[in-house]
Amino acid sequence: MPDENGLSGSNMDAMRVAVTIGDPAGIGPEVALRAAAWAMSHDVARPVLVGSYALLQRYATRMGVTLRPFRPHDSHADGVLPMLDVPSPVDELDHLPSGPHPATGEASYRYVVQATELVQQGLCRALVTAPISKRSWQLAGIAYLDHTALLAALTKREPLLMFQTGSGLKVLFFTRHLPLREAVQAIRREPLERFLKRAYRALQELLGKPPRLAVAALNPHAGEEGMLGREEIEELEPAVQGLRHQGLEVEGPVPADAVFFLASQGAYDAVVALYHDQGHIACKTVDFFGTVSVTLGLPFIRTSPDHGTAFSLVGTGRANPRSMMEAIRWASKYAEGTTS
Repeated sequence: MPDENGLSGSNMDAMRVAVTIGDPAGIGPEVALRAAAWAMSHDVARPVLVGSYALLQRYATRMGVTLRPFRPHDSHADGVLPMLDVPSPVDELDHLPSGPHPATGEASYRYVVQATELVQQGLCRALVTAPISKRSWQLAGIAYLDHTALLAALTKREPLLMFQTGSGLKVLFFTRHLPLREAVQAIRREPLERFLKRAYRALQELLGKPPRLAVAALNPHAGEEGMLGREEIEELEPAVQGLRHQGLEVEGPVPADAVFFLASQGAYDAVVALYHDQGHIACKTVDFFGTVSVTLGLPFIRTSPDHGTAFSLVGTGRANPRSMMEAIRWASKYAEGTTS
């Protein structure tokens, strides 16, 4: 029988999803295991965990979850989670660090590489990544800032686009991990117009229909005709008009204090935020624990929870797995081509 998400056991073989456990010292292992167990028990997906078997086994014992080595041709077994064990320097540590560490950075990097291979080989339909520590990657000498940069290199699909989704709100980001001053300086007509065109096409492919896209304004009241800033007049409006002249349904700049509410009410399919916090604040206010990040531009679906490693929550029992659950659910849903 289908579950509450409309998915049934009959199509489980097509729903195998690779799930990394993230930074071993963060909450990733715990929330990945809880979310994978939930997804399996509710027929949402067939998760394949990717990480340290020894580490995850400790959590699994406490949670009453059974792990088994992943073998591609094994049939689905109720109540048993398959896992691909990935050796790394973290296996040699006497105890896990309480913060960023080169061994955990190297480990989480290897987990992503191995999980990506599973998807590229057709052994999994989608990729879900638990949080990594950018600082740990830096300490380990990893040449990539984050998941997105690594995935772009592994798939040769650079640059990639990201959007957040939660409670019906979808937000794309023109700039992401930039200081606010640099993000504002990056708002120029030509790169914004190119971004909007790519975002529109990617959303159209994902949603299966031409999207209604809104661009958030930068300044209060969309600049108040230039009195509160000229970015809207000189950069944003020309970029939007360029897309509209090509027949694309793009509106804006729409005042940022209204556009996210309008989108949540169905006026738009997605909003383009100009900088990181402009979009993340909106998403997390609407649905803090249920927001999911989705990567566009890859040859496969990739999602992740919208939270970090939360080192301070490790071992407290307070780590909330819901965003990871939603990430797995959305990965299966998008991979199946069911986006409504």
